Amino acid sequence: MVTTASVAGPALTAGCAAPGPATPPSASAPRCEVVVNGRRHALRIEARASLLDVLREDLQLTGTKKGCDHGQCGACTVHVDGRRVASCLTLAAKCDGREVRTIEGLERADGALHVMQQAFIDHDALQCGYCTPGQIMAAIACVREGHAQTDDQIREYMSGNLCRCGAYVAILEAVRDGARRMKGASMRDFSYGSPDSANAVLARRAADEAPGLRYLGGGTTLFDLMKLNVEAPTALIDVTRCQDLRSIELGRTEWRFGAGMTMGEVADHERVRSEFPALSESLWKAASQQIRNMATLGGNLLQRTRCAYFRGTPAYPCNKREPGSGCSALEGANRGHALFGGSSHCIATYPGDLAITLAAFDAVVDLRSPRGARSVPFLELHREPGDTPHIETQLAPDELIVALRIPRSPAMKASVYHKVRDRESYAFALVSAAVGLQMTAGQVLDVRIGLGGVATRPWRAVAAERHLRGRALTRESARQAAELVFADARPLPYNRFKIALGIDTLTDALMQSKERL
Repeated sequence: MVTTASVAGPALTAGCAAPGPATPPSASAPRCEVVVNGRRHALRIEARASLLDVLREDLQLTGTKKGCDHGQCGACTVHVDGRRVASCLTLAAKCDGREVRTIEGLERADGALHVMQQAFIDHDALQCGYCTPGQIMAAIACVREGHAQTDDQIREYMSGNLCRCGAYVAILEAVRDGARRMKGASMRDFSYGSPDSANAVLARRAADEAPGLRYLGGGTTLFDLMKLNVEAPTALIDVTRCQDLRSIELGRTEWRFGAGMTMGEVADHERVRSEFPALSESLWKAASQQIRNMATLGGNLLQRTRCAYFRGTPAYPCNKREPGSGCSALEGANRGHALFGGSSHCIATYPGDLAITLAAFDAVVDLRSPRGARSVPFLELHREPGDTPHIETQLAPDELIVALRIPRSPAMKASVYHKVRDRESYAFALVSAAVGLQMTAGQVLDVRIGLGGVATRPWRAVAAERHLRGRALTRESARQAAELVFADARPLPYNRFKIALGIDTLTDALMQSKERL
């Protein structure tokens, strides 16, 4: 445990605030857990300690400067939950459970500077350098707030940061240029094509073996990540015009869905809604109608994690985005992260809903590439992170998902997809359960259980299924089955609540499924 040895900064140059008395924290001092630059710290602090003093004295992050110590100069500017604050006027105790970003946290994992830092260097926007960390932190926030549209705006919204050396003209130029670079870094150029058949798609793929070529479905994940510069393909092949990927065949022994069908088309299909409600529910509970009208089944299966560190700036180490850089979530904000399937390299949760139902009902994925065709059991499609979290599926780079097949099962009829989330509509799952049930003479003949929101890939609850088969299904036996599953959970400081929530969610889903018999 880290404790504060002092609530004052070190001796500073003349004209800056003088240090206060060094006082060790008492046993009754407040406890505080704060994520600083992607790393979680457990602190015991004096109630009077400022965030500035804790950063400098206890965490040795001395880039943040103590100037006036009264919130008038801006040298102590840091970001708390993405907003700029004067750390000298922020009680450290107020940061319990929050995320703090300092100047040290801007550097990319590969050592490259943030574009705003580079802009300050290029425009010689500093002299003594004492105010510069605060200037840069304020400038980045200024751009993100939308307050860098004009020179007058920049002057106004940077006015809380003083430069005693008078480098204001160069600072204005640096912020103006840094704003341009921050916006320009959001997406890179790429080529685009939209063939009208799977054969044409694969012919195009065979003709271009560049590693940066990607297939594009509805784009609701890929295009989003391109805007964040997490994904940077050099070429996109749009498959949504391929009519041979757009079919639904509901046979007696198997249901087949073309990978180009949209989530909305399948969710609203009359027979799917009445004969396989879990499939319909896992689609319409996943997203708004706008997204359901755009997203394809094939693309939906390949959506990437919503981990904020993965989607954040390169200042946050993430092994999915930059292999070998580290995993910020392990010691950071991990409330939404995985209980199952994680590793010391990654604990990011698989975000999808459709996949949870497919995992429960033994779906198969049909693939094609210029080299031929193959089929993969759905439970083998996604990989656990291990030591290569950037490799998320078994797909080769040139393989295209062309169809999903689901064997018919009596358990489909009484199925349910139960999803618990932070808000009622269209949020990603904290915990979800896809359940199908078949009973005879009051006992469970067959049961299918998939779990979402709790694992690094779609998760099949085999132990719970085994426990329930051949038994009467009561709330007590349902809860026992759920407890068996979550007994193997590996919780982290902030996601431990998911164990109790998961047990309740699965218990409720089983009972809801029974009511549909």
